[in-house]
Amino acid sequence: MQFYQSIAKWYDHIFPGSPAQVKFIENAVNGLSDKHIAEIGCATGNLCIGMAANAQKVIGVDLDEELLNVARKKSSSCPNIEYIQGNMLKTGSIVESFSLDAISCIGNTLVHLQKPKDMLSFFNQCIQVLKPGGNLILQIINYDYILDFGIESLPLIENDHIKFDRRYELREQDELINFKTILTIKETKSTIINSIPLYPLRQELLNKLLNEAGFLTAKYYGGFDGSPLRQQSLHLVAHVTC
Repeated sequence: MQFYQSIAKWYDHIFPGSPAQVKFIENAVNGLSDKHIAEIGCATGNLCIGMAANAQKVIGVDLDEELLNVARKKSSSCPNIEYIQGNMLKTGSIVESFSLDAISCIGNTLVHLQKPKDMLSFFNQCIQVLKPGGNLILQIINYDYILDFGIESLPLIENDHIKFDRRYELREQDELINFKTILTIKETKSTIINSIPLYPLRQELLNKLLNEAGFLTAKYYGGFDGSPLRQQSLHLVAHVTC
């Protein structure tokens, strides 16, 4: 995907690893020890590496080979991580049936699927590869907040290396929104401008799709710190079990 290929070199400066994500998943699955986990949309592997410190096996799946190349280089000392280039809509053929204790799909990966029927297909395949009682951890932007309050931009990401400006633009022709970004690399003063369509998934529809797929329970949070999901929470984190 051109959007991510163009920023792969600077991805870790934009989205560094988060111990809070690892801790949330560890608590959700009652400890990572002896667990088999897949991360769908693993990007440069930060979460995979964090989980691999204690998990028995971690599978990282991403569509973009450039991001996976970065992940493989960073994970050379983690023999229990396997990276696979593949489409999340092929999860059922990438991962062995009933083999996983948990799946994580964070970083707003889910809404790159631009149709609810594709999201349902992904959830059906998650059910297929999870063990009974397995866990699905999701994280997307809270699009109820974005749509109901007319939010047009996300908080600026800036550090010594980059500045990452993120904006939303509603599309008149369909239900999608354009996610527009400007990445400024401070060392060279160069910019990379991108745009990609996303599906602004509301919580009500997300819950409906999860139920249709056969998931039994879903708990929602406003972040990986376990805070409650509120009307103006920027993020939506879901812990779902089957």
